[in-house]
Amino acid sequence: MAECGGLLSLYRGFLLSRVRIPPSPQGAADIRGVSITDLAWAAGVYDGEGSASTYLPKGRKSRVRQIAVYQGGEGGPPPLLYRFQAAVGGIGLIHGPARGYLYQWHSKRHVVVDAVSELLWPWLSDAKRSQLQRAAAEVGRSTPTVPDARWSPDELAAWAAGFFDGEGSIGVYGNPRSPVVSMSLPQSSDAGVPDTLQRFRVAVGAGGISGPRMVPSPWTKLPQFSWKSQAFGDLERIVDRLRPYSDVVKLGQMDACLERVRDVRARRAS
Repeated sequence: MAECGGLLSLYRGFLLSRVRIPPSPQGAADIRGVSITDLAWAAGVYDGEGSASTYLPKGRKSRVRQIAVYQGGEGGPPPLLYRFQAAVGGIGLIHGPARGYLYQWHSKRHVVVDAVSELLWPWLSDAKRSQLQRAAAEVGRSTPTVPDARWSPDELAAWAAGFFDGEGSIGVYGNPRSPVVSMSLPQSSDAGVPDTLQRFRVAVGAGGISGPRMVPSPWTKLPQFSWKSQAFGDLERIVDRLRPYSDVVKLGQMDACLERVRDVRARRAS
């Protein structure tokens, strides 16, 4: 399968100029002046690529807590990390690359970890909440008590866009004369189908979930589940659903893949 990301020029200056945070369709903002859909989007990104943990530095008796969001990039940090940083109030640092391509938004400061946890908590999955709770307990901190979000359709779409921005992929495969577009989202779990995949399927209204299966991976030894859709009409509707909130890189990939198939179909019909 060929991903469609090669059509984007990922130079650092270009990336920074293209970072965008779409406004909420309702113009809604919470008391901090942050768009609700921006926070839902950021929670989706964190559900896909975020982590919280603690470690014991050599020579110290107390553990250090850290929070991070990871994303691969070419030529500089990906726009997604800058957009995530902006959505949570401009806090945290962006580091990288590690292994030549992997960048991260990251912080070890309690005030940052606590603030980001509180901002994203209403939209986070149970798995990520549990991870944040464990990390907080190990350093004697508490986690938010804010209520769950009452999900509006726009918040659900924004969360789904962030989740796909962080973890999803789209590509074209098959016979060049009759190519097929495929969108997919992997998630690892040892407790059955992840809630995030079920939530995403509800948000986009299409696709199926398969698994579990064991996939060689340097990141996890857990069984892997996957959401996937290949029906072209469904994909067009899914992309339109995510479009108002999707990050520039993933949106460019989605549009490029769909346009490639449209061009082939147009040539065949002429």
